[in-house]
Amino acid sequence: MEKGLSFANALSYIRNMETEFAEKPSKTVIIIGEEGTGKYPLLKLLIKDFKELGQKFYSTRIFADVETGIFYPFNDILNQITQESKIRDLNTIVESMTAILSQTDHPVLIFENIHKMSQQSLDMFLYFSRLTEKLGFTLIGLGESSGNYPNTEKFIEEAKTLSSIIIITLKKPEMDDVKTLLKEEGYRLEDAFVKDLVRLVNGDLNVLSYTLAYYKEEGFINPDGALNDVKVRFFPIPPSVETHFNNLISELNKNATDILKTLVMVKDRLSLNDLCLLVHEDSKVILDSLAILESKDLITSDQEYFFIQNSFLFPILEKRISSIDKIRVSKLLNETELIKKVSVPSRILINLGYGNVDEAVKIFSENVEEINNSISNPQEVYESMSKIKPYISDKKLLIHASFYQGKALYLLSRYDEALEIFKSEDFQSNGIIEPYLLSSSIYNSRGDYKNSDIILANIISRDMLSKKNEAKVLIAQATIYIRKNDYKKAEELVDLAINIAEEGNCENTLSEAYNIKGIIRINTFNIEDAGNYFKRALEINTRKKNWFSRLKNMNNLSITNGMLGHYDESIKNFKDIIDISYITSDLRGRAYAEFNLVEQLDIIGESAESENYIPTAEKLVSLISDQSLASSFHRFYGLHLIQNCIFDRAKEEFEISRRKAEEIEDKQRVRINKFFVLLMDEIVNGKKLQEIDDIISQKFELEEDFIPVIYIFITLRYIYHGEFDLAIKSSYDAVETAVKIGDNGYKTHSSILPSLVYFLKGDREAFTKEFEKIKTLDKSIQYPNYVYRALKAYLSNNLDEVKELRDIINSSKTSKMPSLDKLLLQLLISFIEDKITSDTGINPDNMAKFRKQILECYSRSKLR
Repeated sequence: MEKGLSFANALSYIRNMETEFAEKPSKTVIIIGEEGTGKYPLLKLLIKDFKELGQKFYSTRIFADVETGIFYPFNDILNQITQESKIRDLNTIVESMTAILSQTDHPVLIFENIHKMSQQSLDMFLYFSRLTEKLGFTLIGLGESSGNYPNTEKFIEEAKTLSSIIIITLKKPEMDDVKTLLKEEGYRLEDAFVKDLVRLVNGDLNVLSYTLAYYKEEGFINPDGALNDVKVRFFPIPPSVETHFNNLISELNKNATDILKTLVMVKDRLSLNDLCLLVHEDSKVILDSLAILESKDLITSDQEYFFIQNSFLFPILEKRISSIDKIRVSKLLNETELIKKVSVPSRILINLGYGNVDEAVKIFSENVEEINNSISNPQEVYESMSKIKPYISDKKLLIHASFYQGKALYLLSRYDEALEIFKSEDFQSNGIIEPYLLSSSIYNSRGDYKNSDIILANIISRDMLSKKNEAKVLIAQATIYIRKNDYKKAEELVDLAINIAEEGNCENTLSEAYNIKGIIRINTFNIEDAGNYFKRALEINTRKKNWFSRLKNMNNLSITNGMLGHYDESIKNFKDIIDISYITSDLRGRAYAEFNLVEQLDIIGESAESENYIPTAEKLVSLISDQSLASSFHRFYGLHLIQNCIFDRAKEEFEISRRKAEEIEDKQRVRINKFFVLLMDEIVNGKKLQEIDDIISQKFELEEDFIPVIYIFITLRYIYHGEFDLAIKSSYDAVETAVKIGDNGYKTHSSILPSLVYFLKGDREAFTKEFEKIKTLDKSIQYPNYVYRALKAYLSNNLDEVKELRDIINSSKTSKMPSLDKLLLQLLISFIEDKITSDTGINPDNMAKFRKQILECYSRSKLR
């Protein structure tokens, strides 16, 4: 939910929810706006409310220009709750936050400056926003809506797709907003003076706060918030913010100035002990200086921590910081416990920022392997490696830096940049083959099998592979053969990899091999066997807490569950996968899960719920540059639109799918999409096209589980044109391919087709014979079950059952059913009523009515 509100209205709106925060917390509120729209005055008032209400809350803030440290805001919140001071890894953060929030009494968690948060922390914020109701807490985030913050733009767009999140965009403040803030802060000013203030600050509440503080300090406003009647006659326009603060800072003693400089350089909250170490003075001197700074509103204290709240101060103080200051603080920082709170990439960035290049290079050289452990925060790794590389002279160290830089880009889905880096160095001579495997994976996902093959062949030709690396290459080769639909060759390669991994006890490689083996089993339609391999892979990755690999296994296992008819479990797992993907910032895993979820929902007839997820799925698919997935998604979306009679847009989706299929040189997919493109023309224009007959004259190879769907639509096309003999033939093809594949949904949809065609043809004997062959249908799938009930009523001449079905189809019970499915059922029931009452066949007039109503359905869809 998105709202554009003024400061005053936003305050009123959130206050109306404060009781809910305490009694039934389940909300995430994101407040964004340009500088001066009132985000932080609003937060200040909310915190005051929380204190008065006894509401437990914890607040964290990014002080630096960008977040440093792995998941800094979440570590900070946990440290506040547990009264500890330590850095935690990804697994510990997730486990600790989940456990603590489920046991803490309805806390409010406040995240300031979300526009400065890393992509990983923003994704983690979205992850916990999906758990607010389950764990019973409230999330509040505040950030800038202007400026160059691409992570935040993507974050807000994704947040808009989550129903649990309320996004408040603050408007430019006006008179009512200024009056509200003045009243809340206890000012008692005359209207004429307030009007002058509004003109003076020009809708900027930050400038208003500064102006009021200046007038109070100069005596124009009394301590009780009223005007000084004597002085107000001469009140001046305040000096510029920079002039005012420069004057204040110039009056400070050296220790107070050093405290301010230190807080700006460290860009974090600091305790008294931290300040004593970094300013190099005893506690009495520091406390005296802190008291002076607080009295002038230059710093703020929060329990035992001190920090600069006023954003105006940072650029002013940064101009006063010399290179000597930076070197001094960085050396002291490296000697304190503070440095242990941040990750290795952050330590590198901090020292480079202070100009301490030698120390930054030293940190990298002493922690080369540790960088790989920090890759769960790829943005930070990328930035640190990009900045340290120009200062590294050691060739081996430089190659490691390039590897980590490229791997981080790969995890950020910046594939072209990753490829450029992976091409730039000879990694294999230094025992590193992962860049080649990742490069091969990128080309493979794009359908560029030639380059993918070349890369792997080059690795093998150099004869420098360890057994462990040989298994990894075999798995990569197997993946290429899967994309080429050569499952026999893929299985040979993956079996070799499994043997090597088992002999060497390489569990990570073994789990990947099991996952690939499961994919081969799905594509060769051994569904139960596939599920067993995915379970074995998942068991390893769950135990080893390999989040990225675990997501892949869960996704594939959910697909097998869906194919076996375990829809509730499958859909729940896809939703869990989407949640977990926010923990890992795994865009690819999220894209696949979103696509599989919408497809699963459509199969069981939950078209309306599927519709809710489609925009997010489409966006994610577009971001990951996987042409095979893109082709599958747009083909699915075309089918979804057909179900809702939106034939013109469906044609556009099939065209996109066809182009993607051409890019990966999948000739059968191209052929399938051409069929659907022309079918849309045929329906809309009402003319039978010979070109479609040419396309479907040859059988489709059983290369993917979609083939029963194409035969179902070929059958429906023949029915549409009244060509029942051809429809019977293709209906048997649909049944045969669905049985071979083993997909429960497709078997259910196709099993009713032969008897339906015989009914429409008017061949009661053949209809009865085929109808009696139908085995138990999956009750989760509405449409074929209603068709079955209708045909059964016809077989028994049960007109009452037909009328009851008609009432159900026209009632709210089928409100979520796709419009085309509903129309087809209504027509079928109408035909059956005619046949029972008059024993007539489906005459040409009825088929004309059938075609007319489909076109009317299309016309209605265009009015939406």
